Order: sequence, then C-alpha cells, then structure tokens
Amino acid sequence: MNPIDMTEHARPRPLAPRFAHDGLVLLAGLGVLATLVGCEGSTASTGTLQLNLKPEASITDGVEAGTAMESILDGWTLTYSQFLATVGNARASVSTDPSLSVSDPTVRVFDMRGLSSLGFPVGRWEGLDATLWDRIGYDIPAANADTLCADGVDPTACDTMRTEGLSYWIKGQISQPTMTPVTFDWKIAAGEGYDQCTTPDGSSGIAVAAGGTTQADLVIHGDHFVFSRYPTGDESLMPIYRCAQWIANADGADGSTPDNNVTMEELQAFSAADAFPTMGDAAMCHYDLGQFPDPVNTAWDYVIQMMRSLGHFQGEGDCQDRHDL
Repeated sequence: MNPIDMTEHARPRPLAPRFAHDGLVLLAGLGVLATLVGCEGSTASTGTLQLNLKPEASITDGVEAGTAMESILDGWTLTYSQFLATVGNARASVSTDPSLSVSDPTVRVFDMRGLSSLGFPVGRWEGLDATLWDRIGYDIPAANADTLCADGVDPTACDTMRTEGLSYWIKGQISQPTMTPVTFDWKIAAGEGYDQCTTPDGSSGIAVAAGGTTQADLVIHGDHFVFSRYPTGDESLMPIYRCAQWIANADGADGSTPDNNVTMEELQAFSAADAFPTMGDAAMCHYDLGQFPDPVNTAWDYVIQMMRSLGHFQGEGDCQDRHDL
C-alpha cells in the first residue's frame, strides 16, 4: 500500500456552490460535535479525518434484472469483469475559515472490483480542528505519467490508463438467460471534479470528532449508464429507471456486422434518437434527455456524461459541484 501524503493548510480550490442550505447544516454539525465532546468528557480540540475510496455494490456484484427500483427493468443483468478508475486529489476545508484547508495531491489508478470492503485511504490528516469540515472534494481525472498504480492493478492495464489518459476503463457484459451475452470494452477519458459533497440526507461534509479518527467514504457508482435520466435531484421524487436494451441495440450501429460486442465506435454512430426513446411507460424504458449538462446526440455522449456523474459521498450522497477536468 502506498503511503498517504499529508499537506495541511493548502490553498482551497475555488468552489461553485449550487445549493444554499450550508448555514443550517453547519449549525447542526456543530451541535453534533458538541454532543460528542461532552459524551467523551474531553477537552481535546483536534481530531483526525480519513477519506476512504469504496466501490458501490453495482461494481462488485453487478445489477440484476427485475422489477425493483434498482433492478434493470428490461430483462438484462449487468456485470463487470474490469472496472479501473483514476481517483485522487482528496481535499477538505471549512467554508467559514479559509485557513482550515487540507489536501492530498496523490492520484492513483484503482481496480475498483478488487478494493477491500474497508476501502482505500486516499486522504488522512491528523491534528484538524474538531469542527464541521463542510467542504469535501476529490477528482476522477485523466491519468497521466505522474499517476500511481494502486496495489492490485495489473501493471500493463495501468500503463494503458496513463499513456491513453483514461479516467475509466471498464469491461463487462449484459446478459439474459435465453440470449447470447453482449460484451463491452470501453476506454473513457472523462475527467470530473467533485466538490461540496453532501451525505444522503443532504448535510454538507463531515464533522471531525475531537480526540479520535472520523472516517468518511468517497463512493464510485457503477450503474449510471443504464439510468433513464441524468442523476440530479431526489430519486424518490423523480424516479430513475434502469434499462440496458440500448446497449444490445447498438451492436452494428456503425455498419459493422453485429457480433454481440459493442464498441465505442458503434456507440459513436448510434444516434440518441434511436437509442433512447423518450415516449412510453416505465416498463418500456423511456428516457429524459433534457437534464444532461451537454447535448446528447449519440449513445457515446450519453455514456460520457453518465460516467462523469459516478462520484458520490457516504454511499448515495451527492456532490453539488461537478466540473469537467
């Protein structure tokens, strides 16, 4: 395991806030912190923050076909044989005090399928003020010559990530019991930065407890490119359906002979109008293409933008500032 670099009081990255509830969250977080200190009977004013990188179960276990909200509705099951991701530049700061800012510039290529269930520490800082660190961020950039290879990553695959400037390299298949599986092997250069990360209940950042180690998870999701819409807003109010038929339909879209393997070239030739019907009921997997940050003209546009949305915080928590790198 590579050592963690620690750099305290680094200059914070400029942020572009999208939501204005942080003041309330700050008061709530400080209240929790006061309770923790009181319970411990300690007067310590500092603690340790550790940010761990973890994969969502959709990466390690796949996504099953079914009728549940998080199942694939059109009969396909998605599984991965490889899921490499370039992750790093973990950071944390306090919005009310610019001097309270830490970062770790290390960037690594990770085998997300092979990570321990405990995750990998991509940032650890000791001696932090025991307060609400309400600005958590990290990057999934394009790999380069300075990018490290995390333990467990195939060296040849890691070199490919670095020389081709990839953010992700994923391989897998969609399958149905009575059909030939459809495979894919996609190299994706779609760097994205994530800041102002919130917990699933919408609270900003994490409160560092006095006298101990507070841990938080940076979570990479693996099912967004089978979503029926771009992941913004509350999914319970704006349902997202999961459908994969469009991948099978892309086979041969560039004029090549269909071979049950979908390439990037086929996705680039597959028009969004043909890939993603916008009319029909949920069971027919209709799509809403209007909320994407950029126009979706092809299936490849859809994949690239969905891949830019994979970074999350504390499980299902979102990051309110997503920006292309």
